[in-house]
Amino acid sequence: MSPWPFAKYLDNVKNKVLLIEGILPSLPPKTQPVTVDSSPAFHNPVSHLDITTQLLIVLGVVCHVLMGLATDHCNFIIGAVHLIIDSVMALQKIQHPDGTEDWAPDDANV
Repeated sequence: MSPWPFAKYLDNVKNKVLLIEGILPSLPPKTQPVTVDSSPAFHNPVSHLDITTQLLIVLGVVCHVLMGLATDHCNFIIGAVHLIIDSVMALQKIQHPDGTEDWAPDDANV
């Protein structure tokens, strides 16, 4: 009897490790450093977007990641905010000759 009761189990595991080591690829004897172009890591993917779009992206990240809302709910919130922004930006003011400003007739009731 073996001094350790799990010696048979340990021998079985060692044999399987040796079998797996024979299958795994090994590194070449001389390895050299790999050159990687890391310039895309410093490219800002939203720098070309206007401030409204950047704020909508931040709103989406806050709703989805920090608040834990589902994608459909986040899409609804972003769509509603986008609709409000488009509506407000569509309003037009008219400048009168005396220097006063007033809303365009179509936008007076908004």
